[in-house]
Amino acid sequence: MKQLFISTSLLFLIVITSHAQFLYELQPGPEDANDAVVFSIIKDGFHHERESLTAYTWTYQGALAVKRFYISFDLSEIPDSLEIQKAELSLYFNDTDPFESFDEHHGINPIRMYRVTEPWEESELNWNNQPEIDIDNFITLPPSSSTTQDYLNIDVTDLFIELDGSPKEQYGMLIRMVDEQDFYRSVLFASSNHQNPAKRPKLTLTLNEVVPPVEPCDLDEIIVFPNPTSGNVTIKENSSDCEFLRVAVFNNLGQLIIKQQVKDLSEIHIPIAGSFFIRVSKGNDHVVRPVIVY
Repeated sequence: MKQLFISTSLLFLIVITSHAQFLYELQPGPEDANDAVVFSIIKDGFHHERESLTAYTWTYQGALAVKRFYISFDLSEIPDSLEIQKAELSLYFNDTDPFESFDEHHGINPIRMYRVTEPWEESELNWNNQPEIDIDNFITLPPSSSTTQDYLNIDVTDLFIELDGSPKEQYGMLIRMVDEQDFYRSVLFASSNHQNPAKRPKLTLTLNEVVPPVEPCDLDEIIVFPNPTSGNVTIKENSSDCEFLRVAVFNNLGQLIIKQQVKDLSEIHIPIAGSFFIRVSKGNDHVVRPVIVY
């Protein structure tokens, strides 16, 4: 198994198989991350510098209070030669939160994750200016299995790629309670501002090398040159699929002079002068090209 490590503060990239498949991990810190909470009570407040990402339905002075959070990852460093096959998000319980009135996941708390469809910045985000989401593109997670559960390797592939495998435009995710009406349901995760780097949100992408499409071999595009020639003839076709062509050279009496297998852009030598016909075949198809040797 071949492995290649490229390390920065944002990511590491590992070649994990001989078939050009890669793991790409992002776990950014405060300087590079984009995550923030929005709060229904303080609608114009900014909450991007806290160490927690909280989603809840709670009460505030007797009124319903709702928190949601947004998170996105910078994928601009992924080269165009790689495409996403799978995406997994890990969110870690924050056991050191100093702000909320609770210190654990609480209640029957299924959450829903939506794909965001327009740009946003954590320093400018609040309840009043939340970005648009794709209301039909979401993932629902069941209630937490414990009050301190880490949500590891959540499969969020459907938020990143279409059914046909093509990438979706990426502006991150919204995470909120499924039920935003009943009180006292919450999840409490560490944000990218958490003092422990291992607690920060992590995105793991499985990437495949993009294989460019191969144009089918079109024998009608076959050319032979130079013509006339002193004896050396090059056979060329622009498609990369025209390999292992069968070539036969006949004189003007129909007698076989040369027979061989060649690759595209191959040269053959006709050792005698005269008029000849070069038949190039692949499978059951063939074309014939005349050539004069002087």
